[in-house]
Amino acid sequence: MPVIIKRYRNRKLYNTQSKRYVTLEEIEGLIKEHEDVQVIDNSTGNDITSTTLSQIIFELEKNQAGFLPINLLFSLVQSGGNRIDEIRRNIFNTLSLTHHYDVEIERRVNLLIENGELSQEAGTKVLNKLLMVSSIKEDFQENVEGKIVEFLKQRQIPTKNDFLILIKKIDSLSKRIEDINNVDANKVEMG
Repeated sequence: MPVIIKRYRNRKLYNTQSKRYVTLEEIEGLIKEHEDVQVIDNSTGNDITSTTLSQIIFELEKNQAGFLPINLLFSLVQSGGNRIDEIRRNIFNTLSLTHHYDVEIERRVNLLIENGELSQEAGTKVLNKLLMVSSIKEDFQENVEGKIVEFLKQRQIPTKNDFLILIKKIDSLSKRIEDINNVDANKVEMG
């Protein structure tokens, strides 16, 4: 069961398990201890774990010069999030079972060749045909995803990324309004 952290309007983080306020560094420590952590916005109930993890990474970068290569950071800013999606896809593709299946298929075909059950030529043909199936599937999936994104853009239908940007802008405006209200409240108290 994950450790639930609630983030309040004042940006304070509350660990519901230990029943105390925590810092980003303490959340980082929980994650390094392999704890499953989930961060929830207390007012909306939305899961903001990814935003909090991004803040932790930002703090690491700020405190450790060169944590991430500067060219990567420039690329991420210039691409407006598209590069992050590409990196995420590449990581998942690397970790995907398809890759592991391909490695296992290659191992077994090579074993058949070594045992003399298949000639080198026949083994290469079989291997190429088997590996082609997974690449066709990946090409098809990328093509479908591209067509969906193109369709959404043509119809001017907002994407998840568009909504996330809008939510960040609303959060920023809410914080500004909250700050203005706090300043006005202080003036009333002093006046």
